Formats: sequence, structure tokens, C-alpha cells
Amino acid sequence: LMRAADPDTGLAMKWMLATGLRRAEVCALNVGDVPNAASAELLGRDIATINLRRKGYLRAQLVAPLALINETNWYVLIERSQVAESQPSAPIFRGKTGGRLNPDVLGRRIRALGNSIGIHLT
Repeated sequence: LMRAADPDTGLAMKWMLATGLRRAEVCALNVGDVPNAASAELLGRDIATINLRRKGYLRAQLVAPLALINETNWYVLIERSQVAESQPSAPIFRGKTGGRLNPDVLGRRIRALGNSIGIHLT
């Protein structure tokens, strides 16, 4: 499924898989929510804790693989270079119009990926 995904959808799915975030929570991720690897609070060699906004706009500490944090930072640097440091409240994942990606659209993308490789997703 990951191999068939475009970079946006693939990275969003990795956040859901690795952290347990819901689609809406992944779509709510802002550039400033993800620390750079040097400033991340490490639990171990490869695991970091970060504070994210969860359901109900509550802040919660989340455990995330350092590799995912690095990949996200590279994605922002390459795909979103115009907002990388200047706009920490800018969304990481954007829709077609440039605004924040809608969770329903993300769900449709994931279902379409599943259908394209013969997996029925709900």
C-alpha cells in the first residue's frame, strides 16, 4: 500500500501507522508541531516524544520514531520549502487548493490506493 501511495498520502499513512493518530489529527499537523531531530526529546536511540494537538484540541505527548520525524522534516524542506521555518502554523499536508488536507479526502485517497492493488478498505 505504501509503495502505491504518492508522497503526501504515504507520509500521512506512516504517521497514522507509527503513532496511532487519526486521519483528522494527521491532517491537523502543522509544520511547527514536528521538531527537528536535534531538538526532539529522545526516549531511546530511535524514539522521540513530541507534543501534538489531539482530538478535542487537547495537547498530548506522543511517541514517534525518529526516522518518521526526520522524513517529515525532509518532506517539509523539499515539498514545502516556502513555509519550512517562516510559518510554523502552516499545515504539513495540503489539499489540491493549497489549504489543509481534509480528513475525508485522505480517507478517499487511502481507499483508492487499496482498490488499486486489490484490497478493500473501509
